[in-house]
Amino acid sequence: MFRNYFLTAWRNLLRNRSYSVVNIMGLAIGMAVALVIGLWVVYQYSYDRQLPGFQRVAQVHTRSVRNGEASQNNGTVQPLAEALRKEVPGIRYVAHTDWMGTHGLTAGNIRCIWRGLRRRKIFPHLSLSGVERGCQ
Repeated sequence: MFRNYFLTAWRNLLRNRSYSVVNIMGLAIGMAVALVIGLWVVYQYSYDRQLPGFQRVAQVHTRSVRNGEASQNNGTVQPLAEALRKEVPGIRYVAHTDWMGTHGLTAGNIRCIWRGLRRRKIFPHLSLSGVERGCQ
């Protein structure tokens, strides 16, 4: 019975080739777009779910136009942290992020970006060893 159905479908595909190609391509493109949208939604809803109190954590993106070209990044200027804390109600802690320069955790001369307690209250990751405050 199933063999008969597949044989009939195959004959119709061969008989109406252009119609079949248009339908199959439309189906393939639609499924690909739905998959990409689904993956994007899952990515957006999974941001920082490992943090305790992740419902209250937000990330600021800045948009700028330089030489007529628009860009977006997640680095913020230093005065923005204080302005957000003072002017936006409901914000308890603000941590400044910067994407320029040689910032980061290093092991050679022990330098880190975890300065102050603000980041620790937002991102409470434990250190396995070393100094908790004021890494230099």
